[in-house]
Amino acid sequence: MTLLRVRLTWTGFGGAPGVNTFHFGVTPEQNADAAQTCVTAVGDFAQTIAAHTASGVRLAVQPEVEVVDESNGQVGDIIGTTAPAAVSGPTSGNYAGPSGAVINWLTADVWNGRRVRGRTFIVPLAATAYDAQGTLQSTTITALTGAANTLRAREDVQLSIFRRPIRGKTSGLSDETVVISPGGQYRVTSAAVPDKVAILRSRRD
Repeated sequence: MTLLRVRLTWTGFGGAPGVNTFHFGVTPEQNADAAQTCVTAVGDFAQTIAAHTASGVRLAVQPEVEVVDESNGQVGDIIGTTAPAAVSGPTSGNYAGPSGAVINWLTADVWNGRRVRGRTFIVPLAATAYDAQGTLQSTTITALTGAANTLRAREDVQLSIFRRPIRGKTSGLSDETVVISPGGQYRVTSAAVPDKVAILRSRRD
């Protein structure tokens, strides 16, 4: 299996840009066709979640798909695709730029004594995404969870968590940095959106 990396960018708000990164496991023979499938799948995901963002917030799937060697984390190729049209939030009014929701991606795998998992932040959300208690509306949770599970349930490509390789110095006189533990990919088996507000201190979170 190889990994295809697709990025979804967020612009149009204070603190922008933001980036969601998705990895998909495919066989090497699938790369060209699968790249377009992955971009389309992320575009469908963006279309659903954009309905819960504020007007002016713009989500765009990047057309360049990176082919990643999971063992060393290096990009071996870039595949051009046709990206879907960017989508924007429909809800006008005030909103908090650093707050939103988080999707927890779970796998059935364990590495180094811990269950492998990942997160995707959906930030910022429109004010209408929150309830009177200051947490997420039940309709927001349902919609985001549905979008996440639709993405991860695809059989043609496998939404995966990419565990980056661990690098370190070689022994002896050389200062060369090498991979001392290869990376890995793990298929996402379930997704959940907790009923709490996620706050980003920076767009790198």
